[in-house]
Amino acid sequence: MIAPPDVSVAAVLIVFLLTLVALNRLLFKPLFRTLEERDRATDGLLKESHKTLEHYTEQFERYRAAVREGKGQGYKLQEAVRGEALRERAVLLQRAKAEAEAAVGDAKVQLREQVASAKRTLEQEVRDLAGSVARNILRRDIAGEAFKRP
Repeated sequence: MIAPPDVSVAAVLIVFLLTLVALNRLLFKPLFRTLEERDRATDGLLKESHKTLEHYTEQFERYRAAVREGKGQGYKLQEAVRGEALRERAVLLQRAKAEAEAAVGDAKVQLREQVASAKRTLEQEVRDLAGSVARNILRRDIAGEAFKRP
């Protein structure tokens, strides 16, 4: 004998399927939709933050390059100014040296003239003094001819 099929299993299966359909429509689909929207929003913000980070990184690199270039130009300008200052210094030193040499030359000429003048004066004074000494020693007038320069 064949036993009649148990209807309770079929009823449980039908209730399970109806509950599954109801849960799917009322709970799982709205929940998954909300989670998906949240993921999209999070991914969008994440992508946007990556783009912003890339943008600011690029700007920062441009800034660093500009700073390096500015430093390079500053160093070049500093070297140019330094070179010009050294050239001016060399010119001024050369000019001062030439002026000093000219002044020394003039001083030598003046000194030679003064020495020559002093020699002439001393020679005259020596002759006069020698004549005076000779007159005092000999007690007579000696002709100035003997003490004159030949």
